[in-house]
Amino acid sequence: LEDFEKRSKGEYKLLSSYTLSREKISIYLNPSVQTKNMYINNLGSEAENMRDIAELMYKELKLVSYIDIEANIAKNGLSLSQSVYQSNSRKRHIHFALHSNAGGGQGTEIYTKGSNKTFATTMYESFLKLGNFKRRGVKDGTHLYEIKNVKADHVALIEFAFHDNLKEAKKIINKFDKES
Repeated sequence: LEDFEKRSKGEYKLLSSYTLSREKISIYLNPSVQTKNMYINNLGSEAENMRDIAELMYKELKLVSYIDIEANIAKNGLSLSQSVYQSNSRKRHIHFALHSNAGGGQGTEIYTKGSNKTFATTMYESFLKLGNFKRRGVKDGTHLYEIKNVKADHVALIEFAFHDNLKEAKKIINKFDKES
């Protein structure tokens, strides 16, 4: 939120690039729906843990008067294609997808497309302030269904950390609490 500046006439400017002409900033949060991606030591699935993170973000953003927030956080939420359709049908300014990674690595990376690099970099740098995560970078995500098909002005998909790395999985489970 510190990346937005209030302007005259109820407009808000993303400090790094973009003036919004509407009264509210419209955001869609889309946590992973990958129920079969299990965390190390049976600490839950990617879908469960990303939904928990999305619920926390949703509650905080809902309190901000100039944000219109929607999130795919129902227990048996929408499929990926349904959530992309929902985000597009509501013409969101921001579509932010929440994922955790796997494959034996460590760190955080974010995917985006085209002119969204400034937005993605802002989100990436903001997240990295929560802990000492290996920087895997801002990457082209045009090969990913969600990035390719969402029509929001700003689109990003973050891979917070690796859920097959016990230390990083615990960070996710503990909602990136600095103490964990």
